[in-house]
Amino acid sequence: MINAAWIALGFLAIVLLARGLKASQRDAKMPPGPPGLPLLGNLHELPWSKSYLKMLEWSRKYGDIYSLKLGSTNVIVLSSADVVTELFDKRGAIYSNRPDSYIANELLCPNETHLLLMSYGPAWRHLRKTFMSVLNISTVQTLRTLQGIEASQTMKDLCDTPERFSQHIRRYATGVILSSVFGTRAESFDDPNVKEIYRVQDQFSEILEPGNTPPVDAFPWLQYLPSGLASWKQRAAEVYKGQHDLYHGLLNGTKRRIANAGYVNCFMDRLLSDEEKAKHNLDDEHLAFLGGVMMEAGSDSTSSTLLSFILAMVKYPHVLKKLQAEIDAVCGDERSPTFEDMPSLPYVQACVLETMRWRPAVPAAFPHVLTQDDWYRGYFLPKGSMVIANVTAIHQNPNDYEDPSQYMPERYYKNEHGLKPGRVADPARRSVYTFGAGRRVCPGMHLGENSLRINMARLAWGFDFLPPLDSVTGKEAPREQIPVDVKSAYTDGVSSGPKDYKCRIVPRSRKHVEIMRKDLELAGPEIDQYRKQ
Repeated sequence: MINAAWIALGFLAIVLLARGLKASQRDAKMPPGPPGLPLLGNLHELPWSKSYLKMLEWSRKYGDIYSLKLGSTNVIVLSSADVVTELFDKRGAIYSNRPDSYIANELLCPNETHLLLMSYGPAWRHLRKTFMSVLNISTVQTLRTLQGIEASQTMKDLCDTPERFSQHIRRYATGVILSSVFGTRAESFDDPNVKEIYRVQDQFSEILEPGNTPPVDAFPWLQYLPSGLASWKQRAAEVYKGQHDLYHGLLNGTKRRIANAGYVNCFMDRLLSDEEKAKHNLDDEHLAFLGGVMMEAGSDSTSSTLLSFILAMVKYPHVLKKLQAEIDAVCGDERSPTFEDMPSLPYVQACVLETMRWRPAVPAAFPHVLTQDDWYRGYFLPKGSMVIANVTAIHQNPNDYEDPSQYMPERYYKNEHGLKPGRVADPARRSVYTFGAGRRVCPGMHLGENSLRINMARLAWGFDFLPPLDSVTGKEAPREQIPVDVKSAYTDGVSSGPKDYKCRIVPRSRKHVEIMRKDLELAGPEIDQYRKQ
């Protein structure tokens, strides 16, 4: 009997091994890609962090659509806007699902609460519809006053303590979201809500980055490991608890404020009104995470992009001078820019787009999943394939952009897509892919773009951005030595921004300082409704 049992186990092992070997082989009809190892495929070649840079390298060799094998999982990587437009935008009905991720869907965000991670289906459509009801263009336009006020706070903060610029920018990004979503202000970076939002978001971004956890979906048996042998399970539980406690705390605070002081102009107040509650039928868990997801999307991407903009102004002073000249021609030194000035400030908009292209806050879009077999350019794309739009590769595509590694806002003067001369864009193409594509494009993109416009305009109007001084010689650091390389100067994670850096932020004149301080004083009555009550 023992011999028979061992024979049976041996036979089963051989069968499983044979299946694993076959599953890890690339179908000859699929797009080309790097050769892999038996069972592993290309898993061993993906780095633990910034895997999008390795995928960018592969795109130079295998083209703008290629395939990988992660164990038995087929992965299709898209590296040009043309491919993304065709598959995600024009064939969105079959390219809008998400991977069935054990870590994301079972440990981090159970019960279909997180719009980013949910499968494409009725529950996702219902929650997406709720998002769009409070993030439509007309509603977002009513929040421009709030964004202008928070920008005024940021400019005043930069006048007072310019060395804390990174914290002031982060406070702005979180402050706008806290006010617009939960109706409460964060007046400094030291506000407990601000610190907790960034702590939780950093952990969430890190654990979701490919390579940061074991390949559980490629090797499902890993999910049965006890927590004592799987530190990643403990990390995931801590991240979920941090999000749950923060988001529910903010929701409960909103309910208390409504009961004590009434409603204000914010998303959650509208969703908690009797009419909206009846319409959307969401429990507290989904309401809390709906508000939390808005904060995740808005705070990290806005702050990362604005910090990249400041870094670019230090590195490329000719861009700053051109930007200041345009703004001065409209506003002079008598007032700071407003949203009403934006149609007259095309170079501001060019800088917004170029900053998002040059250093996208989300370097690789979260994976989609193909729900049925498909063919493209003669390649077979199997049902169940994970499909990744590598935003970094798309934005650095030399076929589309002249000197793509350079920061050149002028490219968006030539056409709305920033393309090199002679390159004709598909009408459905997006100017940038920082907000994603297809049916899962970020619903808060208009709110985010408004924040970037008003802040970039006011930063350039009010300040000069200079390299730091050498601590030994006292001389200004050479601009060519200022690090802007993604590999060394940017953070890891699903979302990415500049690592801490030093620069000098100097008001352009005493008059500019007076106006920036006055802007915040005049906003006082409008701010009062968002102060904690």
